[in-house]
Amino acid sequence: MTRRFVLAALVLLAACQREGPPAPVYDHQGALFDRARVGGAVPVQVTAKRGDTVYGLARQYRVSLRDLIHRNDLAAPYALSAGQVLIMPVASAHVVLPGDTLYAVARRYGLSVDGLAGLNNLPPPYTIVVGQHLKLPGAQPSGQPRPAV
Repeated sequence: MTRRFVLAALVLLAACQREGPPAPVYDHQGALFDRARVGGAVPVQVTAKRGDTVYGLARQYRVSLRDLIHRNDLAAPYALSAGQVLIMPVASAHVVLPGDTLYAVARRYGLSVDGLAGLNNLPPPYTIVVGQHLKLPGAQPSGQPRPAV
């Protein structure tokens, strides 16, 4: 029985292989997500709708209000127009939460465990603690454009 189960599992895994680029991912509002940040649920850009505010969008997508303002060169009073496209800031760090593992954090941001561990000078077994700030690769300082991939 166990051999049949293992064999069936291997056949199913082999059938899951696909070629070509991954399909684009969109949120329920139609905003395109950066595949490296899908787990973090932060789209690359957001189109403002009637009634949206900079504060509300920063809170909704859990990004820094200051970074959102600087990334889009917004001027006070930071009023948004319906249809205005905002570029979302890139996360520069992750604060470790209860239950986080380095594997889970790496997966959330589309990174390799080894790369994330190396960037943060973590020796094996890659122990992290609640409240620890983990640097993320590819982050740009506020107001700097992201390079095209």
